[in-house]
Formats: sequence, C-alpha cells, structure tokens
Amino acid sequence: MRRRFQKLSFVIAILALAFLLAAQIALGADESRPRPFQIQIEGIEPDAKLRQVLEHEARSAESFAASWFHQPLEALVMLEWATHSGPLQRYGWSGSQTIAGLAVPTESRIVLFAPALSSRPDRIRSVLLHEMVHLHVHAATVHADLSPPRWLDEGLAMWISGTWDLGFDWRSNESSLLTDASAANTLLPFEKLDSSFPEGPFFALAYAQSYSFVSWLIEHRGEESLRSLLRGLDRNLSFDDAFAAAMGSSLADAERDWRGMIERHGIFGFLPSSQALWIFGTVLVGLLMLVRFIQVRRRLAQPEERPEEVAELHDSGEL
Repeated sequence: MRRRFQKLSFVIAILALAFLLAAQIALGADESRPRPFQIQIEGIEPDAKLRQVLEHEARSAESFAASWFHQPLEALVMLEWATHSGPLQRYGWSGSQTIAGLAVPTESRIVLFAPALSSRPDRIRSVLLHEMVHLHVHAATVHADLSPPRWLDEGLAMWISGTWDLGFDWRSNESSLLTDASAANTLLPFEKLDSSFPEGPFFALAYAQSYSFVSWLIEHRGEESLRSLLRGLDRNLSFDDAFAAAMGSSLADAERDWRGMIERHGIFGFLPSSQALWIFGTVLVGLLMLVRFIQVRRRLAQPEERPEEVAELHDSGEL
C-alpha cells in the first residue's frame, strides 16, 4: 500500500511539473506574440464623429508604419487633439514655425494641432503617419544610449508618410529649394542636423535635406539598409559604426556623393532654380507695372493747362 502511494505521488508530481512547464511555455509564447495596437484619444468628446475618424486614421497609420518596420507598437499610444498651442508648448514647441502635429516618443504620445488641420482635414492622415513613424523609430532604437540623428528621424518620417513639406505649400518642390541652397552655398552639413534643426529661413531647408538624403540612401542602398542602421543603433553601436555597417561607406562619403547629385558645377552652378527665377521674374514684372501705374497716376493728377492760359502767360512776358 505504501509503495502504491509513493508511485501515485510520483506520477502526480510528474504531471504537476509537466503542467507548470507547459504553462510557462505558453506564457512565454504569449509574451512574445505582438500585442494588438492600443490607442487612447484625448481632447474630444467620446461620442464625437471626429473621434472615430482619428481612431480609424491612427490605426491605419500604425498598420502602415508597422509593415515597414516589421514590428508593431506595443505601448499604448496617447493621441491628443489640441485646440490651442498650450499642449505643443508644453512639449517644447517654440511657436516659431507652423506645425500640424508633434510626437513625444518617450511618452508614446502624438499631439495634433487642430487650428492647422481643421481647414485641411485631408492632412490628418499624412500627419498622423508622420508622427507614428517617430514613435516607431524610438521603439526600434530604445536600447541605444543616444537618440538617432534628427535628419534620420525626420527623413524617414517624411519618406514613409509620402510628404516632406509639412505644410510649406509655397515651396512644395524640395528639389528647387535644394538647388537654390546649393547655388547659394548654404547646404547644411548633416552633423549640424543631429539633435536639432535650425529655426528661421533654414528650417524648411533642414527638412528638405533630410528627406532628400534619406530618399537617396534608399534609392542607392535599399530600404533594408535603413532598417539595418536602426538595428545597429539599437545594439548601441556608435552612429558612425552602425552607418558604415549598414551602408558600406562612411557618412562623410555618402554625404559627398549626395551633394554631387544636388550641386551643379560650372557657370550654371551659381544660377538658382527655374522656380526661383520664375518667382524673381514675376516679382520684377510686378514692380515695373507698379512703377508705371504710379507714374500714370501722377501725370493724371497734374492740372491740365488750357491753350488760352498759355497764350495769356506768353503775352504778359511770363513765358
């Protein structure tokens, strides 16, 4: 009887151990399985139609970005609809440039600026995708001691979202902006586009350069090279080492080759783009027409001398 009880206890122990092992394997498999995308929207009433639109567009943006990065976001994303500039300023926006949204990757937060989007709701999709890419770049390099360069982060966001200008409609063609900067010898070294972008007149140029350089890298090295670069940064490699391993050349060599594509040589290298020349010509013609208009108005404003008055002045010796 005692031996039978020992056997039964041994079988129960084996079964319990097998059950625990199976549970642990199942739990590990569940933890490795990607979590479904979660989003929480702030600043909009729960029953508002806009809330449904934003949630739909956010999920579409996440799905598109996740397909490029080969990894979905696992953290809860907070989407804030800001009706005034306070939330933007809270996260460092100085107000010097017009923006439609910003991402706060450390908080998994996206802030959309309602005044910039209410008049152009068609931009909601591209802006959401742009900001979602910023969250993905952060998640892909979360183990790095240093954040990726700003030009890489912004360049990828613009390339994946399909828009570079972020509302700079007056210069929707980035190639003309780069051509003008090259002619004026004002292209920015990428080492200056590391942690921040310049403000003022070079703000748009910084975005245009980032978009152009990332597009050039993808054209010549392929999309996988950018993903490999992010993986290298996530392994905490220095940027130079990660770039060389992913691209097969140094950043300096790649930048030199990219500049060779942008810059024009010879006497034509100093000429601005055709778009700039057209704008200059239009302004010049407008100024000439304005001068002519002022001259005509002044001539019409002068009193007209009648013939008899001229004769009287002649007879009196005043003429």
